[in-house]
Amino acid sequence: MNWGELAGLEASGRRIMGHNGFKEAAMVDDYTAKMTELIELMRLIGNDTQQCEVKECKRKISSTITDTLSAFSNGSGGWIILGLSEKNGFTPVEGFDARAMQEALSQACEKMTPVVRPVIVTCPFEGANLVFARIDEMLPRDKPCFTTALGPHGGSFIRTGDGDRRMTSYEVDRLIEEHLQPTYDLDIVPDATTDDLDPQLVAGLLARVREQHPRVFADRDGIDVLLDLQVLRHDDSDESEVGGILRPTLAGLLALGRYPQKFYPRLGISIAVFPGTSRDDVFRGDERLVASKSVVGSIPVMIDDAVDSLMRWIGAKKPDYPPLVLREAIANALTHRDYSPDARGTQVHISVFTDRIEITNPGGLYGMVTHDVLASPHPVTGAPFVSTRNQFLFTLLESTPYPGGGFVNPEGGDGYQRIAAAVREAGIESLEHGRTRYTANAGLKELRAEICRYLERRMNLHYDPLSQVLVTVGGSEAIDMCIRTVVQPGDEVVIPEPCFVCYEPITTLSGGVPVHVACRQEDEFRLRPEALKAAITPRTKLLIMPFPNNPTGAVMEKEDLEAIADVLRDTNVLVLSDEIYAELNYGLRPHVSIATLPGMAERTIVVNGFSKSYAMTGWRLGWAMGPKELMRHICKIHQFGIMSAPTTAQFAGIEAIRTGEDDIERMREQYDLRRRYLLGELRSMGLECFEPQGAFYMFPSIESTGLSSDEFCERLLHEQEVAVIPGSAFGESGEGHVRISYSYSMNHLREACSRIRKFLQTL
Repeated sequence: MNWGELAGLEASGRRIMGHNGFKEAAMVDDYTAKMTELIELMRLIGNDTQQCEVKECKRKISSTITDTLSAFSNGSGGWIILGLSEKNGFTPVEGFDARAMQEALSQACEKMTPVVRPVIVTCPFEGANLVFARIDEMLPRDKPCFTTALGPHGGSFIRTGDGDRRMTSYEVDRLIEEHLQPTYDLDIVPDATTDDLDPQLVAGLLARVREQHPRVFADRDGIDVLLDLQVLRHDDSDESEVGGILRPTLAGLLALGRYPQKFYPRLGISIAVFPGTSRDDVFRGDERLVASKSVVGSIPVMIDDAVDSLMRWIGAKKPDYPPLVLREAIANALTHRDYSPDARGTQVHISVFTDRIEITNPGGLYGMVTHDVLASPHPVTGAPFVSTRNQFLFTLLESTPYPGGGFVNPEGGDGYQRIAAAVREAGIESLEHGRTRYTANAGLKELRAEICRYLERRMNLHYDPLSQVLVTVGGSEAIDMCIRTVVQPGDEVVIPEPCFVCYEPITTLSGGVPVHVACRQEDEFRLRPEALKAAITPRTKLLIMPFPNNPTGAVMEKEDLEAIADVLRDTNVLVLSDEIYAELNYGLRPHVSIATLPGMAERTIVVNGFSKSYAMTGWRLGWAMGPKELMRHICKIHQFGIMSAPTTAQFAGIEAIRTGEDDIERMREQYDLRRRYLLGELRSMGLECFEPQGAFYMFPSIESTGLSSDEFCERLLHEQEVAVIPGSAFGESGEGHVRISYSYSMNHLREACSRIRKFLQTL
């Protein structure tokens, strides 16, 4: 049977590790495991972390506990551990009264505005009881969270590194501002007059709004229209004219002004082109800024000039930065920046590096806009989710023309959707320009260079794009090429399982002998060094490292990989590290490649691709990288079997890797919400389930049902029309489990969970 995937679920952002559905004992067990993990990390690095604060609280609650409650509530949440001594190497405090401190922490939460409602549990650790609490981030409308007695400007904190920092007045004011729609763009510009508006832009605006809304504006005088649109307002403070003199608003001046910087010198754009991949590169040796420029004028003029400058500087070397993407990104930065008086001294800044372009502006996301919904259309209307802090400026720019034609925001602010579409457009453009010939066998040089830069900054992997990288038809082809190149008849290939289904058949087709090593749930499905050592023989040629793992979601931390490397160093065994899910790691530490460990790069082939990190499954684009001599032979086999990866997909890949890193972060956050929800749902159904730390799969045990994996999946499909994959499809050790994907819509997952629950009730 060709098994499908389970669909998605509506995330509950406040559920932590599924505690709402757990029995109390199970919840404590899970929190104890999490607490132990955090303590081990802090012992390793020697201090608290951004996400975790430790307090001794031997005799009384820490006087700074409210600072931490505020900081975590105003930030992204975090963990508090009471009864642990940082100065003594994160060991339990002797004589700590967990019961009393749990109550004291609860009382401290009541001293906050809004009141903090954490989950607080007492957890055993090394023969003592500690108090462990999870503090969730508050909603934007509830921030700032502050100590009531100190007030918002004295008692609001934010987490910085491993400490709590008092928020500045500016930061507090911006959070308070989120509660109400700001109107700084309606401020009258003192001393400005109608002569400070650009007649051409004004005429274009009037023509546009009369065309769009003829019944409202067609017969109205131009001044009256400008007053209605809040381009102009009467300055009542000036008594030289009856009713006050007409002056431009900040929105009007920014959208239609001749030279807004006459009144606000810093409301422009600064551009800097750097010679390397960081700002520090400018200070190395003889390196210097390649170019720099200050861009002024109205918003439409600044956007035009900035894009023209960028294309002159980078166009020759990087023709695949679409001007549309640059235009939309700059327009968004100018439209949605903070225009409050405190922020008017800060420019929008564009930094151009050899591997990316960064655009920064003062202020963050406004209102209910989050990274999760920013690029997502409304599920019913299909319209983009928009919430702007500068609503009058935003409305003006919908009808404000560029000097050369077109409008700044013609589609109502869907710039991020248009940027997301740039990957597709880049592929289409390559077709339209006839870029359909074979590329180099190893792939486009530009794409290989971008892959190397991406891996260097994200994974600390260092490879030569000309001799150590091969672009393939998806990650699967990379795996195939590697195994076929390395494995000769009779060679043994060690395959940890449960695992992706292709490793064994490709090994067999190559004449190799699969040697399966079962990874157990009690080991968090990690490959243990002793199990690997037992599996290695004189005929062992290759070890496959499929982590983060499909189907279990298991990850291998740096310490785990070091133990594996120790086993391999006295052997001639090569490693194929399948890291296709490397960006989907939900632990406290980012993904570590085994190739970064001493002595391992020389014997490791790293496989990755675009399908998971960039949601480009259908484009079929991946890569392999490894030792120069080995890659030369892998490329030969690829050349004779494939010739080259699709040209169109390669151009799209360049665009994705340059502009899609923010999307990776948003995707991981969304998956993490679904992960935590699904884990809680499955456990509340009575299904034992390992908490996955990577990929986007759950691998619950169904042994309690008395059904085999095949029987469970068959019956669930026929009785409730929910498709999951039997664990046996991923190797014998997967029997007794099923794989559930949470890479689908929230609503579908919620419905699927409901149906699974109904099915279990019938057994």
